[in-house]
Amino acid sequence: LEALREKARRGEYAEAGSVRLEAFLRRWIEDAVAPNRAGKTVRLYRYAMERLIVPALGSRKLDGLRRSEVQAFLKELAESGLARNTVRNAKAVLSSAYTEAVRRGLAGSNPAKGVEIPRVAKAPREREALTPEQAARLLEAADGTEWSLPIAFMLTTGARVGEALGVRWEDLDLEGRL
Repeated sequence: LEALREKARRGEYAEAGSVRLEAFLRRWIEDAVAPNRAGKTVRLYRYAMERLIVPALGSRKLDGLRRSEVQAFLKELAESGLARNTVRNAKAVLSSAYTEAVRRGLAGSNPAKGVEIPRVAKAPREREALTPEQAARLLEAADGTEWSLPIAFMLTTGARVGEALGVRWEDLDLEGRL
């Protein structure tokens, strides 16, 4: 990796066939992504690289990855239960990195280009309501914290978290007029 970085500093690149995907991704994120993108974007790219792409594909030669392998990789991610946006982010990182690799002559084509993100049917989640005893214990545990009122609101109204967070003052009838 250090040898590749030194070649990058001098404006040279290793032979296309000798560069591994992991080494290229690490250099690309540090040299091209980090200086030019917002911190949140850099964190998302690093997460996709470290947790998703490198464990599955990092040892592959940069110019040897095929579209069918990217498709299988994305399918495996989708079937593992990851959120669709997480899978989409992994594809975006691969595609952006390969666009740069092609531009620099390190890969002949972008194997992530045109690959579809597979849809996976979600298994229905079974939800279970709290018993009155569990609700009382939750209220007691939250007492004195910043969560006390929101939890009481959700328990007494049946509102979900997103609904409770979306409530505005004008939505409330504090005088009991309906």
